[in-house]
Amino acid sequence: MHLGLALIRWGRRPAKAEPRQPTVNAETIEARQQMEQGRDRYQVMNMTRFR
Repeated sequence: MHLGLALIRWGRRPAKAEPRQPTVNAETIEARQQMEQGRDRYQVMNMTRFR
């Protein structure tokens, strides 16, 4: 009985998640820059609506 309870407790313990390191390479940096430029262009185009 004690062994069964111990196995249940052991099986319910929280799993440890390993922290992921974000991969930063030239393609990722370039994609982020393009995304930011596109967002900036979109914001500039839509600012004229509020004037």
